[in-house]
Amino acid sequence: MSILRLSVDRPVTTVMLFLSIGLLGLISYTRIPQELFPSMEYPQITIVTKYEGAGPEESEKLISKMVEETAGTVKNIKRVSSNSKEGVSIVTCEFRWGTNMDFAAMDVREKIDLIKEALPRDALEPVVLKYNPTQVEAMMLSVSYSKGSSSALRMADLRQFAKKNLKDELERLEGVAKVELRGGEEKEILIEIDKGRLLANQVSITEIITSLQNANITYPAGTIKEEKHEYLVKTVGEFQDAKDIAALSFSKIDYNIQQNMSTKRVRNQQQETGDKIVFLKDVAEVKESLKDRKGYSRYGIGQDINENISVSIYQQSGSNLINLSNNVQKKLKDIRDAGKVPEDVDIKITSDQSDFIKESLANLYSSGVQGILLSFILLYFFMRSFMASTIINVAIPVALCSTLSLMYFNDISINTMSLGGLTVGIGMVVDNSNMVLENILMQVHKDRLRAKKESIYAATKSLLAPILSSTFTSVAIFIPFVFVAGMIGQLFKQLALTITFSLLSSIFAAMFLVPRLALSADLSKQSITAGRDAIEKYFTPVFKKAMDWRIEKIALCLFVYMFIGIVCFSFIPKEFMPKVDERRFVLNVTMHPDTPLEITNATSKRIEKLISGYSEIKDISISVGSTGENSGVAAIESLSTYQSRIIGRLNKEGMSTNELVADISNEIKKWNISGLDTEFMTQQGLFGSGVGAASGLMIEIRGKDLKVLKKSADEIRRIMDDMPQFYGIKLDPPDEVPELRLIIDREKASLFGLSTQDISAMTLAAIKGFVATKLKMKDDEMDIRVRMRSEDRDSLEKVMEMTAYSPWGMTIRIKQISNPRFVKTLPAIKRIEGERTYFLSANVRGNFSKAVGEIEEILNERYNNDDVHCVISGEMLAMKEALSQITFALGLGVIIIFMILASEFESLYQPIIVMTAVPLGIIGALLALFLTMQSINSISMLGFIMLVGNVINISILLVDRFNIMFEKETNDNNGKKPDMLVLKKKVLETTVNHIRPITMTTLTTITGMLPLAIGFGGKASTNQPMAIAVVGGLFFALILALIFVPYVYLASKGMRNYREQELFMRDDENNINNDQIQPLLP
Repeated sequence: MSILRLSVDRPVTTVMLFLSIGLLGLISYTRIPQELFPSMEYPQITIVTKYEGAGPEESEKLISKMVEETAGTVKNIKRVSSNSKEGVSIVTCEFRWGTNMDFAAMDVREKIDLIKEALPRDALEPVVLKYNPTQVEAMMLSVSYSKGSSSALRMADLRQFAKKNLKDELERLEGVAKVELRGGEEKEILIEIDKGRLLANQVSITEIITSLQNANITYPAGTIKEEKHEYLVKTVGEFQDAKDIAALSFSKIDYNIQQNMSTKRVRNQQQETGDKIVFLKDVAEVKESLKDRKGYSRYGIGQDINENISVSIYQQSGSNLINLSNNVQKKLKDIRDAGKVPEDVDIKITSDQSDFIKESLANLYSSGVQGILLSFILLYFFMRSFMASTIINVAIPVALCSTLSLMYFNDISINTMSLGGLTVGIGMVVDNSNMVLENILMQVHKDRLRAKKESIYAATKSLLAPILSSTFTSVAIFIPFVFVAGMIGQLFKQLALTITFSLLSSIFAAMFLVPRLALSADLSKQSITAGRDAIEKYFTPVFKKAMDWRIEKIALCLFVYMFIGIVCFSFIPKEFMPKVDERRFVLNVTMHPDTPLEITNATSKRIEKLISGYSEIKDISISVGSTGENSGVAAIESLSTYQSRIIGRLNKEGMSTNELVADISNEIKKWNISGLDTEFMTQQGLFGSGVGAASGLMIEIRGKDLKVLKKSADEIRRIMDDMPQFYGIKLDPPDEVPELRLIIDREKASLFGLSTQDISAMTLAAIKGFVATKLKMKDDEMDIRVRMRSEDRDSLEKVMEMTAYSPWGMTIRIKQISNPRFVKTLPAIKRIEGERTYFLSANVRGNFSKAVGEIEEILNERYNNDDVHCVISGEMLAMKEALSQITFALGLGVIIIFMILASEFESLYQPIIVMTAVPLGIIGALLALFLTMQSINSISMLGFIMLVGNVINISILLVDRFNIMFEKETNDNNGKKPDMLVLKKKVLETTVNHIRPITMTTLTTITGMLPLAIGFGGKASTNQPMAIAVVGGLFFALILALIFVPYVYLASKGMRNYREQELFMRDDENNINNDQIQPLLP
């Protein structure tokens, strides 16, 4: 039994089969991960090496260069860059897309292990991170006091509360990768050393640090076995509190710690041996204190902006974002219900990325329902039957459930790309069902004496090959995405697969579900000519007139149409990704590098006040300075004391985000604050630093000499300042900062028994402070920091008077063994491929590609020489790569389709006839983008690819029916081919007869995507440019293909007949009179 007979011979089995598909689809939907964007393993590895006390030049010279050279030998490496800052070296390795990053990370670790011994002794071990620059917080919480002052001690208690009750609890939840805290204060045990008492007791800072480290330990000593018992022996010496630390004592003879010894016994030993016992409290004050403030965090709007603790929650790769959000909200409720949240503490969710997913799902449901309703109305208009329209529309949810099941088994998540694919697939699913039902109706009416079951089977079977052919042609256009590399391939692969699954599901629904439903429906009263009268009335005269045009007139029309398309293409802006107003922006504020934290904070407050004055602002979150953790990824993303970040959320009403940030930028510019740079980001950050520039345009100014680079960078910045299309211009690294260098005289130091390392460590501990060990408490631990009193280190003179105690019993001042020198240095040194680099970023108003082209022309004329060369990167580079990859995919798709068509028609010229409609559709898409003021970007280019498959399906149906008609006429004339007049008449008749199915299938695809293209609900989708390109292209292609494809078919037949008749006239001795030959071209 043929499998196609299943739907008519086993109707109950067929129903059960489709019910099981629906059930499987619903189960799959609940288990498919839901996320903002497709999970992409970004091919980037970052090597972080901390080197306390080292400046940018030391980090570059001693660490970054060595790590760059070593990591650059790893296989599949694409680019190596570095960022050398104070106390840390960050080397970034970018790999080629498709590289297995697990193996790449192992290779990098192996290479780094080989150079560990060559790194500075005090440098920490390099940390290799698989850092994803596209990752953003899944959720953000604000923890603040609802009443009372936010004093330093209260903020320290609030941070401790957030760490214990939120961070630790939330990190245990399923789907949570990590939780970071920002803002607030942290407590520590501070040992403030009195310089005078230190000298009087002849103790050095390094001795105190060593003593603290040696004393604060608990060490297992083994076991003691007795006859019936066994005891574990452990030496316990850990500090219990600040008093315990202050009581630390050490002898000046052997410097051994005299803990666990009563004061009386210590004094007795001192009297007996003459040793001098010094207690820590004799030379320093030991107290519980707060760490030096490095930053601030705030949240609110207007007068209600309060200091807070910001809690950032990151999602595990592949987890369900909506489930994560629900779990976090449930956990917060449980924490409140358990009474763990004090009455005066407020916890608010300030950002939740699952809201975007929920809104996208709502838009999907809305677009799907609207598309189904529009398709139903359209089908009813053509078919004039409620039953027939319902049968076709039932295929949509079935195909949707089938697609969801295929997505689940292929590990495709629900995200913006796959949601767009599902939405697009709704319109395309109707096509095959429509074709099958049309054929069933014709077959049932044609042979009324035949059993209904057999008529339905025969009609379905006759369309199996055409439907497979047309569907696989549509699928073929997406095959090239398997070969597309880079971010585009990663990003659009899921969308292409989702659409492919929708099309394949439509075959199953059309071949089995539609016949089953048709079997139960009363089709005898259904008209097969409904809707055709109007088409014949309006279209036939137009078509006849067009067929009478001379070829010159047709060529002129095509030329004008293509010229309009080229003009539109030149005026349409080009960009990497479409700009969607997300009602959100990020403002990065950078001041002069030597700006103190308090001034940065004051400037940020002024900007906060400005932003709060706009009625469009809903709330703002502020981070000033380094308010996060200082390890791993936090070390990469950490702000400096001269930087701040402001995140603003907008209300739905009011001016657009781009207009708002441009206005804010202009207002800030009027303040004329020296060294103040502002950089705006108005997109969610789908690619972030993965593209290279959050602001859109990035210029890399490369060379060897920093002075020459700085001069060139300043000149380029002044040029861009005078160009109105650029705003938010930022130079990185910024201006130089003053630095005091103590040049050690090694010869003098060695005379006193001191090494450079000893002096450097002592200076670091005295000025910045050194965390010697930690005080372990019940639920936490606290740093124990050793540091000189502030009054002993607050000026250059006092720093130079600092003393080091020589191992030989001598007291040495710093000024005796070093020479101070003031220099200016960069706060960071950045390198790309071994070249020092300045980065110049900017936001762009208006036409992005045009603005970039203007500045690129200036750079090529003036700043590409032996000393300096400039590279345009960021969005422009990403756009060029994307257009290149998509053009490759489009070209390869056309070649694959050509091969399929050549095999189907067993001809090399007929595929060309079919594909003549493709440029007509693409130009129509360009017109639609131009009229709707959209850009040419990666998403709209994907619409062009989808359009090719749909337009070709229109042509396939026409050419296939023309061939059938031509073969029938030839057979009826005993093998003689029809002349052009007869052929023209038959082509006209065939075209009119098939206008209804062609129009129905095309318009149902258009209506399926129309809600997405128009943006019903008031919110534009990321996929809107794609839908606009498809809708516009199909609309123009539908009108023009019905005229030009028949015309080209006639022309091809005329040329072939002409050649055949010409050969006949040459070979035949009795030549025919030329007047007997019919006109070949209309």
